[in-house]
Amino acid sequence: MNKIKKNCFAFFVFFFVIGFFQITFAASKNSANSNWITVEPFLGWKNGVITEHVYENSSTTGEKYQLSLLEWNFEGAFYYGTKVDLNFSGFHLICNYKGLASSNSGSMHDSDWTQDYGYGTGRTDIKTNYSESDLKIVSGLNVDAVIKYDFNLGRFISINPFVGVTYEFYHVKDFGGVYWYGDTIGSSDYSYFAYNDTANSSMGYYRGTAVELKRRDFYVWLGAEAKISLLQNRLICCIEGAVAPFTYLEAQDSHWRRTTSTTPNGVFYLDTIKAIFSSYKISASAEFRFTDLLGVKFLANFLYTKELEGKEKMSFVSPTSGFFSVPNRVGASIKYYDLQLSAVLRF
Repeated sequence: MNKIKKNCFAFFVFFFVIGFFQITFAASKNSANSNWITVEPFLGWKNGVITEHVYENSSTTGEKYQLSLLEWNFEGAFYYGTKVDLNFSGFHLICNYKGLASSNSGSMHDSDWTQDYGYGTGRTDIKTNYSESDLKIVSGLNVDAVIKYDFNLGRFISINPFVGVTYEFYHVKDFGGVYWYGDTIGSSDYSYFAYNDTANSSMGYYRGTAVELKRRDFYVWLGAEAKISLLQNRLICCIEGAVAPFTYLEAQDSHWRRTTSTTPNGVFYLDTIKAIFSSYKISASAEFRFTDLLGVKFLANFLYTKELEGKEKMSFVSPTSGFFSVPNRVGASIKYYDLQLSAVLRF
């Protein structure tokens, strides 16, 4: 929390110092010049969920069902960063960087449906294992690169198509929680009874880290922005939407407590997914300009990648080596929204 307070304080000091500089020298700027550099330092908060799935087929119907689900929930995760926009007569080159602050912001939920998988009963609807734990954000980042062009439809309205790429990285892990496991039958290692069947299940607590995730997402975007200027160009409102012709997701899971005589280091998974036209984003912003050179902006952003299937590799050695392909059917998704406040500085 102290780190977040320091970042907020530094942001607002930077805003007012640069703002004073901008206002002082605004008269010397030729406002007719159509070439600008816009710098936006910002703060924001992220809420959302990253999911990981394992699928199987029913032993009786052959239909696909969900065997396992991991949900990594972000709740008020703080981030900071800077956006730089180089505008050459309506042609924009934009770079945006976000850094996710280390924090304890959210929860991790782990669910399994193992009765049919372990006993062939055909009952795929019984959740046999469930756990909840706190979420620790170790680190994270988001980098965007965009090319955009302004098509003016008059003095106050423009439609601006763009292409871009996004790279996102998340490093998160659980740290302590509570679990409910349905009892097994016979010599099987798989739970048979429901996790909430109090007569045939067990509950317990654990400390430390059981599961750790490093997630890398890459998107190619096609989209457009609609912009309208109000109050003599003092208020600028924008809305934009985009679809990803290509999406790549990579999840590196470390299960540190799955240790046996043959897996003394734990069990490690590497899932990769490629998809077309499966990710979408939309954002809306309002900017108020105090002068031609200084403003403040509020932005809301939403991203959604639907549940996708991919391939998996395993390792019993380490999170970075010894992987071999396995026939497991896996999936992943992500959805989140950001709320962001930025200073807008034009040079």
